[in-house]
Amino acid sequence: MQSFRQRSLLAVLTMLLSSVTVGQEVAPSDQSLPDIDAIVSDTRRALVLEVLVESGVASLVDSFVSMTPPAGYRGAPAQLRLRWFDGADLRIGTRNGWDPRWQYERGEDGERRVLLDSAVGAFAIPFSSDIARVEVTEVVSGLVLLDVNVSDTVLAYCVTHPDDPNCDGVTAPDTDDDGVPDTTDNCPEDANPGQADADNDGVGDVCDPTPNGEVIPGDINGDAVVDVGDYNAIRASLGTCEGDTGYSATADFTADNCVAYNDYQFWYQNYYQEEPPAPGC
Repeated sequence: MQSFRQRSLLAVLTMLLSSVTVGQEVAPSDQSLPDIDAIVSDTRRALVLEVLVESGVASLVDSFVSMTPPAGYRGAPAQLRLRWFDGADLRIGTRNGWDPRWQYERGEDGERRVLLDSAVGAFAIPFSSDIARVEVTEVVSGLVLLDVNVSDTVLAYCVTHPDDPNCDGVTAPDTDDDGVPDTTDNCPEDANPGQADADNDGVGDVCDPTPNGEVIPGDINGDAVVDVGDYNAIRASLGTCEGDTGYSATADFTADNCVAYNDYQFWYQNYYQEEPPAPGC
């Protein structure tokens, strides 16, 4: 005897079949799966730190924002611990990291793990525009190997990727309020919205002591000031000629291809410090 559920299912099937005209093809249903990547794009990023790890200390080699999300670290051994903080020094996240000094070598006795004196490792953490600094700690000893400010890396990425949803609310600082962010302003402390730079030296005219590329007598290192830096430069090249180690053409004021005492005398006349060093000091 058929159950009530079976009789109900049979009635539904009979109704569906009766609605199909004999000889007419029934269009097959589209069974293809939707492209999830086209519907929902993964906009997560990774803040990557390349770190040189040595005994008791670590140093930052490079830092950048990756276009791909960081891989999972659930299986990473607790050798190093990464913690990242916001500008108020509140912790945002924590994860374990593999100490890059531990590497595998294959010898006569098989594969074994060895500890190198130093090695560079890449550590990826979930990117956030709030990250200001990252701390790397040795888990066993509790020793802080690295404490580095990464706010410049984060800001540089967000300034160049303003449409990235990970950078919502981030605006580049504009110290002089001229509408040009400090990161690209050729005079970040003096308003110059036009960014005029007559001599194309990368310094805007409003803050360039030599806007037209003027040569200041005695300015050997080209910083538009005749000071102790130029004194050190001419002293270092005294007694040298073209082709000699230490020869400086900009210190050769007489253009005779040698830096001699007469070049020093010319420079000294343009040195305007209150107490310039005496010749021979």
